[in-house]
Amino acid sequence: MESEEVVKKALQNVIHLSLNVKKGEGVELGKEYHAGPYYPLFVLANSNGDVIYRWEGYTTANKFIGSLKTGLADLTTIEQRVQRNKNNPNNRDINVLAKYFTDIGEYMESNKYYRIAQNQSSRTTRDYSFSIFQNYADAIWNGIMPFDSVFISADNVLNNKRALKDNIRKLAMMITNLARRKDRTNDIGKYLRIGIDITANNKNAKTKEYHYLIKADYELYVTHDTLNAIKQKQNSMGDGWQNDPAKYFSYGKYCFDRKINLTEAEKYVRMACQKASEGSFRAKHLNLLAEICHAKGNTEEAIVQIKLAIENDPDNESYSTQLERFEK
Repeated sequence: MESEEVVKKALQNVIHLSLNVKKGEGVELGKEYHAGPYYPLFVLANSNGDVIYRWEGYTTANKFIGSLKTGLADLTTIEQRVQRNKNNPNNRDINVLAKYFTDIGEYMESNKYYRIAQNQSSRTTRDYSFSIFQNYADAIWNGIMPFDSVFISADNVLNNKRALKDNIRKLAMMITNLARRKDRTNDIGKYLRIGIDITANNKNAKTKEYHYLIKADYELYVTHDTLNAIKQKQNSMGDGWQNDPAKYFSYGKYCFDRKINLTEAEKYVRMACQKASEGSFRAKHLNLLAEICHAKGNTEEAIVQIKLAIENDPDNESYSTQLERFEK
């Protein structure tokens, strides 16, 4: 393919080493370069192994080449930027370091740089309060900090006149997911109400969808009206969603995550599995079906479905872990 040839040509500018960080010699390098849960991970390093630039996730050939060119455009290492910033801080170093420390999971170190950037941008429209909030949310999600530490950073976003409306919407949805994970949904009514208001009367289709989703969580966690919550989720999917198999997975995932309406969720996810193309896509649907069956107490059926997921995507180790959990 043409895109593959373009990538191969771009890689001629570097010594390319491909490793599985879960096996063999890749394990130690994975630890050294802070390989996290998101793959693939790309690290640009100098001849000493010092990190210059990193990025992660599947992407297009053009975006990959763009990331590689960005890294090659300035061969200053992360450590050199840290040292330089102590005596001569500059916006380029600050932003690179903030992103780098977020990527490797050192969230409070990242916030140190975001706060410097926030102070330096007082005369511009750039707002870093949401990035700071995201770092707190990620730290809490990963069990590094207590849930209560999220409130100050969240309120700083809301009180910042430069905060983007869409960032406020993201905040409402993120803090809800976080509260659900930490069993603190009684403490988020304020953020859900703000999310509802910020997305109201918007003609953009995606914003309308978000509006209904936030309303659904408000009904579930604040007014404790499960039926209306389900109705709002269905509203988010649009008229005729029942005839659109592309919507079934989303519906099933919503219900499973909130442990509501699991019988109907199972029905739609089963139909989605039948329509899903073979391979990793079907495996994702089968995994959700297995989760729903397990949540309903049907462990035998959960095992059947997770084994089918493994057949469709044998390289995904998380499905084997699921099977072990179900078989205990």
